[in-house]
This record gives sequence, structure tokens and C-alpha cells, in this order.
Amino acid sequence: MKDKILFVIQRYGADVHGGAEWHCRQIAEKLTDRYKVEVATTKAQDYTTWRNHYKKDIEELNNVLIRRFQNDRERAKDHSHTEALLRSNVNDLSLNVKWIIDQGPVSSELIEFLKKNHHDYKKVIIFQYLYTISYFAMKVVPAEKIIFVPLAHDEPQVRYPVFRESFRKPEMIVFNSEIEKNLATKTHFIKEKKSVVAGVGIDTMNVNARDITDFKEKYGVDNYLIFLGRIDPAKRVDILINDFILYKKNYPSDLKLVLVGRKVKEMTKDKDVVETGYVSEKEKYSAIAGCTALVNPSPYESLSLIVLEAFFMKRPIIVNAFCEVLKYHCLKSDGGLWYETHLEFDEVVNYLLENPDISEQMGKNGYKYVKEHYAWDVVMEKWYKVLEN
Repeated sequence: MKDKILFVIQRYGADVHGGAEWHCRQIAEKLTDRYKVEVATTKAQDYTTWRNHYKKDIEELNNVLIRRFQNDRERAKDHSHTEALLRSNVNDLSLNVKWIIDQGPVSSELIEFLKKNHHDYKKVIIFQYLYTISYFAMKVVPAEKIIFVPLAHDEPQVRYPVFRESFRKPEMIVFNSEIEKNLATKTHFIKEKKSVVAGVGIDTMNVNARDITDFKEKYGVDNYLIFLGRIDPAKRVDILINDFILYKKNYPSDLKLVLVGRKVKEMTKDKDVVETGYVSEKEKYSAIAGCTALVNPSPYESLSLIVLEAFFMKRPIIVNAFCEVLKYHCLKSDGGLWYETHLEFDEVVNYLLENPDISEQMGKNGYKYVKEHYAWDVVMEKWYKVLEN
């Protein structure tokens, strides 16, 4: 009989879009070959409100049993005010606790379930440090049961004292990168403990010349940079658009910027910025394969799935120099370039356009890098060892 393991995460489902949620789902589904896998999550679909959306308490998706629990409330209306107060009084413990509760999602049903049933599972895998569910799950599950996947990046919240226990209590932590591991160790003064850098793998699709041509014809693009993910100021997509518009004023050409994903907020409109909305997996990989380069302008990443996807499709990357993880990928792979200012953005784009042979070699270097470190067989071998030790 297979051992049972339980994942704990704030949202989960085929129609839930987010890097952490996608990461969790991929690992959970890959582990069903050796374990009976369950997920404890909330009924929220939208992370901005935590509004209860799903009706069923129990569902099954790709051999994973999903247990959904009611949220006690939606996201606190004064959350941003609490955060502003906390930024200037970061060691105020009462403010720390108010902030994490206001952050959400809050589900007393889910925490009660963990309290009563954690002994039924070989391990409880708690995903993402940032949310209320993870914070309280840490308090009710014994340390020896916990595998913690923090998905931390260098943002103000990771330094809040309220998260110290989350990083110190678990006997095992799975990190996405050495950069994340170093950040957690330095920020929360973690003593020597068991940890592994595993990351996540990518399932790519075979894309041929016709697929790429079909994508280009559908959206009226030929020569283009691409961004994939939430079209969100939090990801600095608004700044990317402005940088690109400035670039086109300085260097007129047929180059376009293609944005693939859900738009969270209205952005600056421009004839050279093409928004596709959601696309199929096939179209997504066709879009990546046909691009000049993939751009990730975010300063906050613990891994960056879109960078791994670009490398798997042998395309170079352009990234925000202020994100240590993204810069690390570039340095380790020799597969991309980074920028700090819009003038450096101009130079990087021009360099790739003017040196197509070097650009192609960067894409090949990136492919070699992800095959060595982020192929699924490499990632899952690390997970099997974590779960069996």
C-alpha cells in the first residue's frame, strides 16, 4: 500500500494560475506514481480577495485528491494600511501577527483538519511562506512531519519576524535555488539543518516551424520579445512596457513586445505591444520558440518558470539585474543578459538583434543548463530522497 502525503497550499486547481500553485501541482502530480497524494487547500480561486469560489469539498485531479476548505473571510480591507504600519515598526510582534492574519487566506476548517489528521500522512509538504495558511499549518504539524517549500525571494516581507518560526521549525526545507537558500539562512539565522535545492521541471511540447508560423500569423508578429505570466505591475510589466516604448522611439523597427497571460490591471496601450490573453500550452511554446528573447522584468523571483521554459525552447533571456536569482541563471548558464536602466535595456536588446549567432548560442547554453539542473528526472530524484530519508 502506498504511503499518504499531504500538500498544503492557499489555492489549487487546473484553473488556478500562479507560479507557486503551478509548481505545487506539478510536484504533487509527479509523486502519484509512488505515493497516495492529497492536497489541503481553500475554496478560493482569486488571491486578491480569497473569496470562496469552489463548491465541492472534495475533488480529484490527475490522481491527486483535493480537500477544499471554506475561508473564514475575504482579504482584510485595511491590509495595505497594516503593511504600511509594519514597514515602519517591523519588530512590533502584534503588528506582525495582525499582518499575517490580514494577509490571508484564513481557514479555521483547514487548520483544524491538519491538527486532527496530520498523523495519517507520512509527510506534510507546506508550500510558500507568505500566506496565513502556511503560517498556522506550521504551528499544528510536528516538525519531523514537515517538508517546507518557502518559495522565498528578496522582498521586504521575507524579513518580517513573524516568519522566523516558519523557516526554523521544519526539519527539511526544499529550496528553488542556492540564492534562495542563502537568503533564508542569512535572514532568519537558520542553523545547520537538512535542505536540498530541487527547483521544478518543465514539460515542454514539440514545436515545429508551422506551429511558430501559425502563432506569428494569428497575432500579426514576426520579430518580437515575449513576456509570459500575470500582466501585473507587481511583476514590473508596466515598466517593461514603458522601457520598450522608449526603445522603439530610439530605434524604430518592426520589433514587437508580446504579452501572454492574464491582465491584472490596465497598462499603457501601444501599437507595438501585443496582448494575447490566455493561450493553449501548444501556442505558448510556439510563442516562446519564435521569439527573439524572453524578458522577465520582475525583481522578485525564487526560480522563474518562464526563464526555464525559454531555455528549454533554446531561447535567450533578458532579465532584471536587481533579481539575484534571475542574474544567477544568466551567469550559470551563459544563456542571457541583464539590465538595470532603460538605457541598458536598449543596449541588451540591440546586442541580441545585432548578433544573431551569439543569441542562438545563448539559447543552446540555456538548454544545456536546464537539462542538467531542471529536467524532471533530476528534480524528482531529489524529491524521492527527501521523502524517504
